[in-house]
Amino acid sequence: MKTKKAGQVKATYLDQYPFELMLEFIACCKDVIKYFHNHHIAKAHLRDLQLSAGARTLVRATPTRWGTIQAMCQTLLESERHLHVIITACNFVQGTSAQKSERSKIKEIVTDDAFVNNLRKALAILAPIDVLIVKYQSNKVPISEVMPNFHNLPEEYKKVMSINIITRQEFEYLVVLAQRRFQFMYDVAHGLSYLLDPRRIGDGLPADS
Repeated sequence: MKTKKAGQVKATYLDQYPFELMLEFIACCKDVIKYFHNHHIAKAHLRDLQLSAGARTLVRATPTRWGTIQAMCQTLLESERHLHVIITACNFVQGTSAQKSERSKIKEIVTDDAFVNNLRKALAILAPIDVLIVKYQSNKVPISEVMPNFHNLPEEYKKVMSINIITRQEFEYLVVLAQRRFQFMYDVAHGLSYLLDPRRIGDGLPADS
């Protein structure tokens, strides 16, 4: 979400962008995943704890697969107590100065009071989108369902806001984002199929659609 403004060399977040802290948190989560992926003793210890509790292996987020961010947050949440056991051990922060710095950072991330709540917030934001991604992976979904699904996204996020997981500013940003995405992909075929679907016949169709 960072862009370069006119006359500036460094990219910055958009004005009034409400998810800067969440993006920084996701970057921290990637650092935690990277640490356990690259350190085999810690990785093996974590896997033993995960197996004993039936938890999944940590998932690495990859740029080309959007759903891996959700899977990363979910597996971190499932293994939070296992991570805590490892990083709070008296011998965790040791080694060279660089190693101590890296491990201290990982410990700080996982022991942060907001760690679990931020994971749950990220999952709550991603869940409605993931439902649609999974749904439209099938080639059997009628095109007439695209419009009502997109128009229902604000209601889904209103539920998330009603239980104080996201703020009103975040809610409004997500609604605008969903609208822009729909307008980008919308074609006359979506509107016609919705009007001609005998289950719907345009019921609830906005006047400007």
